[in-house]
Amino acid sequence: MFYAVIVEVFKDGNSDGIGDFVGLTMKLPYLKNLGIDCIWLLPFHPSGGRDNGYDVTDYYNIDPRLGTLGEFKTFVKEAERFGIKVIIDLVVHHTSDQHPWFEEASKNPNSKYRNYYVWTDKIPDGIQMESAFPSIEAGVWQFNGESKLFYHHSFYHFQPDLNIANPKVQHEIEKIMDFWMEFGIAGFRIDAATFMFERKGLPGTEVPDADLVMDRWNKHIKEKNPDAILLGEADVTSDKVPLFFGNGKRMDLMYNFLLNRYIFLSFADKKTKPLYDFMKKLPTPPSGAQWVDFLRNHDELNIEQLSKREQKRVFGTFAPTDGMIVYNRGIRRRLAPMFEGNLNRLKMAYSLLFSLPGAQMILYGDEIGMGDDLRLPERVSVRTPMQWNDSINANFSDSHPSTLIRGIISEGDYRYQKVNVEKQLKNDSSLLNHIKQLIKTVKKHKEIGYGESALINSHHESIFIISYVWEGHTTIMITNFSKNEAKVTIPEIEKLEMKEFFSNKKYSKIRKNGNLTLSGYGFRWFESK
Repeated sequence: MFYAVIVEVFKDGNSDGIGDFVGLTMKLPYLKNLGIDCIWLLPFHPSGGRDNGYDVTDYYNIDPRLGTLGEFKTFVKEAERFGIKVIIDLVVHHTSDQHPWFEEASKNPNSKYRNYYVWTDKIPDGIQMESAFPSIEAGVWQFNGESKLFYHHSFYHFQPDLNIANPKVQHEIEKIMDFWMEFGIAGFRIDAATFMFERKGLPGTEVPDADLVMDRWNKHIKEKNPDAILLGEADVTSDKVPLFFGNGKRMDLMYNFLLNRYIFLSFADKKTKPLYDFMKKLPTPPSGAQWVDFLRNHDELNIEQLSKREQKRVFGTFAPTDGMIVYNRGIRRRLAPMFEGNLNRLKMAYSLLFSLPGAQMILYGDEIGMGDDLRLPERVSVRTPMQWNDSINANFSDSHPSTLIRGIISEGDYRYQKVNVEKQLKNDSSLLNHIKQLIKTVKKHKEIGYGESALINSHHESIFIISYVWEGHTTIMITNFSKNEAKVTIPEIEKLEMKEFFSNKKYSKIRKNGNLTLSGYGFRWFESK
């Protein structure tokens, strides 16, 4: 299981109001106790400070606010001691416009760095290219005063795209990989993989052998560590999935954006048909590769690929006001407020997540049902400091509240005095302890991760059923998406003489022919005897 961490808002170890690697190292026992296998670190490099670290100015160092290379090395070693792997964000689709490469490229037309980026003296005609942030950026070309040229940017105007078609840029990326692999990390999450190999509207900017480049990168890191992985952030249509997975030796894992939007469509409808229908179409990863399933992440919940009618249903349910929507396509809220704090529904959602094929990813704080701060801009709303207990600053930092990098949620139903780790650890029925139990249960039942999955028709609009078979052992997992009690008949359970091993309530014995009752937002898991 992957756990996403933003270092600057996780735990402050030196009392300056900013999370750091010393603080993160202090919290490794908590993460071990939670049961995670791998920490994914969001960007921690020096940056221009305008996009949460994604505007990198130095790929070979640590943001001094977050610590030193030595402290990072200590963290990785300590994580290994606790049996936790570490992967880091590889943000090489673009740099900051304050990166030395770009500054040199702007000044000197003869510099080798000029061709590290995509330039033109005239914006190409007839090519309509929309920014990844259409409500923020007017286009994808920005004029640079020093060079008197336009440069391409898929994201913010201060993030010039690197020209991945340039072999020297590809080699530079491999050097960056080499540097961080020496610290003992277990691989990289490839940021913006969707955009990385796309043509920028000019000849020579499309990578003709993108498959070979990804093959080479995968082979490159496995020469350093045979167990290392590449995790792709590629929100693409189904027909493009094979490019990134390849034969299982390209992207080892990919975030399952495809499935995520249909999960939320089914959540909004409280009917499982959208999820059932899409799972039948979901591309199967090749041998050796895997999907990473998630509910929410550090970005917006992107539902752009749904139909307009479907988007309306999801927005209407989970983002009823304009301030909850960003980039005309996504929801900038955490899961708990989207579900109005309904603990039963939250538990149901995570039970569903852990019943799906693939690995799982949870964003820091979601295991306790943290809220969001919609007063913050864009996607920063879901990146507030971790809430450890009900002491000052939620024990995120010992510094004065005025010095914190970002304010703690201190008002409403998700205030730190009410929602925090310490309080939930003491409550057996808390969301945190539910997720701990889910992780423990799935690890124990290997068939859930390794077995062949199959969908079972529930003949009930709100019930989702999936089964796994591995080494002669069968598991059947049932989830109720509705707040209403539901009755279903599942002959397979009676036929296989199954016993219940995980549910939201203590249930009576299974009735003949597998007749079952699920409470509102209930879940029941069965295994063959």
